[in-house]
Amino acid sequence: MAEWKIGTPLLITDCHRGIYWGRFMARESDGSLMLSGVRHCYDYVPISPSHKGTYGLATGGPGDESRIGPAASEMRIHGIATETLCTPEAVERWKSAVWK
Repeated sequence: MAEWKIGTPLLITDCHRGIYWGRFMARESDGSLMLSGVRHCYDYVPISPSHKGTYGLATGGPGDESRIGPAASEMRIHGIATETLCTPEAVERWKSAVWK
């Protein structure tokens, strides 16, 4: 597994099909991740046909019709399935996403 620097923006999926965006804080001994500024993606729409799926969320961010929850200051996520580095474009869209 990659070891991220503190503050690295990540898209996380878990074994229950949950999708989260936040900034890396720490990896716990049980494999869970601590994130800050965490946003939960309840439902998403790609920003374009070329940005489909969870990797599209990491490269382009959520589309305007996506349902993104408000930020939690910190969260521990268990059962990590994927950890994907986000692009600066995706970070801006995640930070500015509003619930629809």
